[in-house]
Amino acid sequence: MPENSTSFVMTNLQGNLKKILGDLYGLRTWVEYGFRQCKQELGWTDYRFTNFQHIERW
Repeated sequence: MPENSTSFVMTNLQGNLKKILGDLYGLRTWVEYGFRQCKQELGWTDYRFTNFQHIERW
């Protein structure tokens, strides 16, 4: 963002906004952990494709 600019965040959350946002952001760690576990179980972490033809073939 350019210097001397202002940004606003709009939300429909009610109550103590700092606590609510902190609690929601704290859940992010567990969501990422769950996705990582699912990807490992499905075998999606075993391959890393950088070539588009390999990605299409897979």
